[in-house]
Amino acid sequence: MKIHKFVKGNKEKLIIMSAMDLKLRYQNSLIGFLWSFLKPMMQFGVYYTVFALILNLGSGYEYALQLFFGVIIWTFFAESTSIGLNSFVSKAPIISKIRVDKLVPPVSAFITALLSFCINFIIFYMFYLFIYTDALSQVSLSNYSLFMASLIQISILIISLNIILSFSYVFFRDIQQIWEIVLMYGVFLTPILYKIPIPEDYQVLYYTVNPLAFPLENMKVALFSDYSTVLIYNLNIWVAHTFFLLILIYFSYLVKRKFENNIVDYL
Repeated sequence: MKIHKFVKGNKEKLIIMSAMDLKLRYQNSLIGFLWSFLKPMMQFGVYYTVFALILNLGSGYEYALQLFFGVIIWTFFAESTSIGLNSFVSKAPIISKIRVDKLVPPVSAFITALLSFCINFIIFYMFYLFIYTDALSQVSLSNYSLFMASLIQISILIISLNIILSFSYVFFRDIQQIWEIVLMYGVFLTPILYKIPIPEDYQVLYYTVNPLAFPLENMKVALFSDYSTVLIYNLNIWVAHTFFLLILIYFSYLVKRKFENNIVDYL
């Protein structure tokens, strides 16, 4: 109910700020919004060349599709949190003059990245249907439910991080440098470019410390019949991951409550 009330009461501001994020991100760019899906495709090309053709860590169209999907998920996560981190500072002239719900900037950053993700996913799904021979056999209520549940988990993760990063960045500018390092190494510590063999005894710890990995793996299970994993049947991982998200939500609430009254003074 509170979510519905927030969206209804701030719908116009969310749209305007999401549009501002797009304009600021591609300001003075020759091809503008086209970079939203050209960038992940170029990243995919580089990763496939290095990890498939040179290092021979994967091969065939199925690996290419899984890699492409992993890249657009990572791009969604990285772009959303990067825009979210800067969401207050980049809109300081507006936020300091107009009364705005302090959740609007970090949530609008998520919406901006979500729009790019939807376009990239449509492109991916066209290739998926055309190339992947088992695509139709993967269409089922259980796979659809698993995919949507995982997307919701990723969305909760991103919005919570956006709130924490955006409020913290206003007061501690070192946050940006730290987060850039996290993103730099995170792409190699998440099962995007290759499967990471995590020993069974450490799976709960790994998928809790790296909360993007678990929903990403489950999305691949929903899309690819050859993607074998028992993670979706591991109740301990589900419980640990859900508990981590709840803690993250609560921590984001504490950060917002602590900083929201003074944030305008520091912009």
